[in-house]
Amino acid sequence: MIDAGIIDVLTQYNPQFNDATFLIDVLWTMTNIVSIHVGELIKDKQIDKYLIQFLRHKDPEVFTQALWGLANIAGENAIYRDILLSQSIVDRIVFYYK
Repeated sequence: MIDAGIIDVLTQYNPQFNDATFLIDVLWTMTNIVSIHVGELIKDKQIDKYLIQFLRHKDPEVFTQALWGLANIAGENAIYRDILLSQSIVDRIVFYYK
């Protein structure tokens, strides 16, 4: 699936895209792909940065789906967890819930 270019297609949709329901589906799909190919996607596609940008989305379901994908990355191993922590992910999460 990755070799077919699905990640490039999905990452065309950013937080400014108007259809929150569609974004949730995009992020859900991304979350499932990340759970299998996390290392490749961080290294080659910077998927962590893609998901982090949704932590400022106004729709709580979009935020939650992005957070779920990031949790899959962080749970993979300490290296990926530290990569996320170095990008101020905790601050963004706390800010969202204020």
